[in-house]
Amino acid sequence: AVDLVNRSDYGLANSVWSQDIDRADRVAESMVAGNSWINGHNLFPTGVQYGGVNRSGMGGGVNCPETFFDYLRPQSIVRAL
Repeated sequence: AVDLVNRSDYGLANSVWSQDIDRADRVAESMVAGNSWINGHNLFPTGVQYGGVNRSGMGGGVNCPETFFDYLRPQSIVRAL
């Protein structure tokens, strides 16, 4: 399932549902997405970034030193407590 998700042209968000929190953490970290939630979905704590990757994201701007940051992949993982 992770390979299928990671082959997608898009990567906005996903959620992982499991009673095994360690496994859920590993799966969420391996997903190519801007946002991953564990045992919840559409959780937006204050200060947590939100954005996508691939065709769900933005980047590849002008040729300047700041363009380097367009090619990094930030990811937020939020676990419902």
